[in-house]
Amino acid sequence: EGVRTAAAGVALLTQVLAAVDSPATASFGPAYVVVVSDVLRHYAAAQWFHALGGPYVDVTLRCVCATASTTSHTPPALAFALATLLDTIAALATGSSSCDPTFATTLLVAATTHLTAYPSLVHGVHDRVSAAWAARLVASDATDADRAALLRAARPLATQPWYAQRVGAAVVRLLHDADDVSAALVDEIETWLTLLLAAMAPAHAEECLLVVLPTLLRVPRQDAVGRMLIGYATAFSASFKGAVGHLCVETRSALEVALRQALVDKQVAAAQRATAQPAAMNLDLSRYG
Repeated sequence: EGVRTAAAGVALLTQVLAAVDSPATASFGPAYVVVVSDVLRHYAAAQWFHALGGPYVDVTLRCVCATASTTSHTPPALAFALATLLDTIAALATGSSSCDPTFATTLLVAATTHLTAYPSLVHGVHDRVSAAWAARLVASDATDADRAALLRAARPLATQPWYAQRVGAAVVRLLHDADDVSAALVDEIETWLTLLLAAMAPAHAEECLLVVLPTLLRVPRQDAVGRMLIGYATAFSASFKGAVGHLCVETRSALEVALRQALVDKQVAAAQRATAQPAAMNLDLSRYG
């Protein structure tokens, strides 16, 4: 039933959007949004539903967007149905782990992309989900596998302000406690930090690195520490120099040792020879003081 409904919905609403002589409002109404909300509540936990469920929600939200572009105001019934759909998406994303976080992210990205005309509704969903995901990451009963899976799934949302702030703070906290976390989780932490830094202004990236760099000394995985140090010093050089310049001499010295060790490591050195030419890097961090 779920497959039939989703498939029929995708086919029908795609035709609505493709209509040449009639805007979406001619045949699109709140009933379509009510149906997709109901289908999500019933089938979102099933893996087989995701291949059709994602496109079904996406095309529905595209129709909502088309409706907003052709009317001066949203009909109350459609606004209520849309709020219900977004509440359903938020409930799926913040509820039990039975809903795949990758699927939840797909739905959240669709809402962010298509519902720019409804900022208060979308912001409310992101505020709710980002807080729940941040709490889930640092929960004492969470496993490293669950944390890594959530971070991997949430990557497309990393630069959204709610996730950058809340999930980003949770990521830094995990890094601070990384002396006993899995290699897979450290890798996801590394990826998230890189995404966050790349989206920041240099001054904000410097502030972030000022917090992150000392915590790297707690991470037992020297290969990951080496990659992060080399990556930050190369890709965010101005921010890296500024952050290092504000660290104490002892921390700066320890980071320099770690950076030198990373560059002599065969695996790290081989990876860098193919990309960033680390041999040209000035390793004397004392000059940043």
